Amino acid sequence: MSNDSWTMPAGYRKATKADNGRPTKAHRVHLSAPALAELERIRGWERGGFVFPDRKEGGTHAPIERQSLARVAARLCIRLKMKPTWTPHDLRRTARTGWSDVLKLDPIVAEKMLGHALPAILRVYDRGEQWEERVDALERWGAHVLALVEAEE
Repeated sequence: MSNDSWTMPAGYRKATKADNGRPTKAHRVHLSAPALAELERIRGWERGGFVFPDRKEGGTHAPIERQSLARVAARLCIRLKMKPTWTPHDLRRTARTGWSDVLKLDPIVAEKMLGHALPAILRVYDRGEQWEERVDALERWGAHVLALVEAEE
């Protein structure tokens, strides 16, 4: 992770038909100012280590299991006396919808932000990463989410 981005290593994401069975490529995500501030706030986080390490491994050198966030979401629902009607994956859908509705983001930029493979014809003719647009969008999204949180406090 550089100072303002995080890279998901190649092969970490699930492969799709668009990948033709090949390992997925690395995916870089910009970290907005509010995201970096939150990461700095997290107790025990060390640069270069896992932000959410597997506590069973006793340190910061092993990633959490894929289902860990789902278990946390389920426990949160129980604590709040809610039916467990959502999963962590729903947060991706919520963000993607917000990028369209709030930020009025170009769909290609939004799909690149999620790391989705574009439809075949777009993949062939648009090889750009739209990095500057993605950085701008995530900075604006970070400010939007921070404003929502501050309004609730």
